[in-house]
Amino acid sequence: VGFTACQGMVLACTFAVSHNVKEAKVVEDTGGEAWERDWGVQQLVTSADWGGKIGNFFTGGLNLQVEHHLFPAICFVHYPAIAKIVQEEAAKLNIP
Repeated sequence: VGFTACQGMVLACTFAVSHNVKEAKVVEDTGGEAWERDWGVQQLVTSADWGGKIGNFFTGGLNLQVEHHLFPAICFVHYPAIAKIVQEEAAKLNIP
């Protein structure tokens, strides 16, 4: 029971910092821009990455939530490399 409770707390904290941070909240009034309806953009603006390669090792990729949501079938060991590509492409499209 103790291990399960500890594991539950670790997962809850991992998900909290991946979704419940200011950077992962959609702006309340954006004037109805079309990007709000795009699935990929929605993943970018409602998820957060943290911890880099070290966090990736300890959480099995759950710290890189953007990549986890965009590419759920890809092994988490590739997420740090994918994160760089996602950041570059998002910057080209002016997506936060």
